[in-house]
Amino acid sequence: RKYQLTPSHHHCQPELLLQEVLQWVTSWIKMGSSKHFRWCQHAQDVCARVNAHVCLSPLLYVVFSLQVHTLWYMSVGTIMEIKPPEAKTSVLQFAAWGPLGNQLVYIFESNIYYQQDTSSSALRLTSTGRDGIVLNGVSDWLYEEEVLQTYIAHWWSSDGARLAYLMINNTATPIMEIPQFLGGVYPVSTHYPYPKAGQPLPSVKLFVVNLYGPAHTLELISPDDFRNRECYIPMVMWISSTRLAVRWLNRAQNMSVLTICEATTGACVETGSDTWLIKQQEAPLFQQDGSVFFLTIPAKQGARGEFHHVLMLPSKVPSVAIPDVLCVHSANTMGGFHRSCLTCDLVANCSFFTAKFSPNKSYFMLRCEGETSGRLAPPQRFDGTPGSQSVTDHFQLDWTTALSSSAGVVVAQLDGRGGGNRAAAFSERYLGLPSKEESLYAATSLLGEAHKLKGEHFLLVHGTADAKVHFQHSAELLHHLILVEANYTLQVYPDEGHALQSERSRQHLQHTLHRSTKLHESLPGGPSQSGVGEGSAHH
Repeated sequence: RKYQLTPSHHHCQPELLLQEVLQWVTSWIKMGSSKHFRWCQHAQDVCARVNAHVCLSPLLYVVFSLQVHTLWYMSVGTIMEIKPPEAKTSVLQFAAWGPLGNQLVYIFESNIYYQQDTSSSALRLTSTGRDGIVLNGVSDWLYEEEVLQTYIAHWWSSDGARLAYLMINNTATPIMEIPQFLGGVYPVSTHYPYPKAGQPLPSVKLFVVNLYGPAHTLELISPDDFRNRECYIPMVMWISSTRLAVRWLNRAQNMSVLTICEATTGACVETGSDTWLIKQQEAPLFQQDGSVFFLTIPAKQGARGEFHHVLMLPSKVPSVAIPDVLCVHSANTMGGFHRSCLTCDLVANCSFFTAKFSPNKSYFMLRCEGETSGRLAPPQRFDGTPGSQSVTDHFQLDWTTALSSSAGVVVAQLDGRGGGNRAAAFSERYLGLPSKEESLYAATSLLGEAHKLKGEHFLLVHGTADAKVHFQHSAELLHHLILVEANYTLQVYPDEGHALQSERSRQHLQHTLHRSTKLHESLPGGPSQSGVGEGSAHH
């Protein structure tokens, strides 16, 4: 991950790592033919042990990388470095197999390169890349964390004939600086584009390149309402070898348009629109012939708020907007449509399942991960981001379980209203633009409430390399706590990000929270109110 600021492998010896990976790959190949395995089943294990990425193509080729993102591919007995023909050495941002044969795509200096197979020469598909500023086929911080929620910003057609990709341009986006304090005489800073509320967003364009014959690139045309305006593209998917479904979202995130785009012409036709879409990244489910599709949309249920329903829509009715059909309560597809719960009564006392379907959807494997046997199993970590969900019936043993069993503490965990989905991250989505909604931003800031902590014990925890909620927020909060002479404890984790990566840091945090709990128990009058913040001043 480009913005993970944890120098955890500085002490590693690349030649030893390479030897270990090669030994592992050799043992894997000896186990049998890999033609049925596109992705290596033990990739996570290798990543955990040597910080490498391993995958197999259908013809016994392997792509793997070491900690500096230099990549190789190998057939049996042959190893070749993946790099552009014009580069003597290469530090690649991404590499992966295509869907057909031994197609290979990789990204170097924010430009996309394509090889038809491992023996062919590389074809440079883009030339606009400027590392960290203009990116082709991969996400910047904003798109990786909040919009697409993945580093990959390109999509293959099923036949391998075309590649769709985003070009993300951060030329006008303000730059954020994250210092790294460890490992050197002076701190070293990482700079990356980070648009805060009201600041310029990266501009984004969607292209499709034809890979068969001379490379030909087309820009997919955005709907009229989004042209020459700041917007997001949170979802792209192929629905046939020549057609894509694309969702466009305005900056205020109060208008979403779903389009069907023709890869041969670049034309996009609107199939539905919505004024508020919580599941921004959710891809519609298309019928095999592409004539109709399903998606979930929010529908108001009186005073109880909005609930999500599955809606079926034709893919070629541009005059119908989604809000016009929200009154549909049931749908009849090809005669009778019977709905039944497959897991409700399958296993006694089990209310949390995960499912994995076979490729043709004829079978699926169920795994019971939460037995409701009259006990409370609190979640491992709380996420208060709008749209997140921490409270489920998923069973797990974690630090809060130990706290409740050893420290005599009752742990109650709540999801904020709006929880239950993965989406929604920007201040502007809920508060609007600061230039228009200054009073709302002032009302949601807790800095003016710092005086209420004067008689309490407040614990603030933050990593200095948090690229999502910057340490700047904690500094502002600390300034106000000092002004009101509040009683607080600050725990800083040097060069740790939004989630603590070091096992020692995570253990130390648990001990810190345990000691803080014991301290509260020893205070006169019993436990007092306290706060534990990890970037809680996010604004």
